Amino acid sequence: MKNHNAQPEILHFFDTDGRSYFQQHGAGLLLADRNAHVGSLLVSERSFFYLNILYRLLLFKRDYELEPLYEDIYNGVLSAQQGLTPAYDQDQFRSDLNRLEQWDLVDFRIEKQRLRGYRDNRKRKFRYRLKNEAVHLLEWLEQRCLDDIQHRGLIRGRIPRF
Repeated sequence: MKNHNAQPEILHFFDTDGRSYFQQHGAGLLLADRNAHVGSLLVSERSFFYLNILYRLLLFKRDYELEPLYEDIYNGVLSAQQGLTPAYDQDQFRSDLNRLEQWDLVDFRIEKQRLRGYRDNRKRKFRYRLKNEAVHLLEWLEQRCLDDIQHRGLIRGRIPRF
């Protein structure tokens, strides 16, 4: 539901007459430039597997590894994924990562490598990065979790904001 002309129009929600603008037009513009697949992610049968991969990518990003290698991501999520199902393997990981890429939640690029000669048959190395929509979703989920914890009184004082 991409509507690139909605940007100037949506600013009316933040004016002093935002309430009257809402009454005339509804809240549909709030979804104008959002990735509809975020909903698919959350209701998917494999949502926990997908979230594990996305969250590990976020942790890589926070450690200043913006585009980790495929193998590093796999190694980083393997124990969490096998906690969900012991049979989790590279084929399932590849399928999960492909789905996230199809949903436009991650990007990938092929790392450029110098060939060492005509017999050089090294595999291509793929690097992945989170799209902004996925980052914001994960940060929102983290904040909801912290709010729940604070509401239950388990944390007192300052709660970190991401």
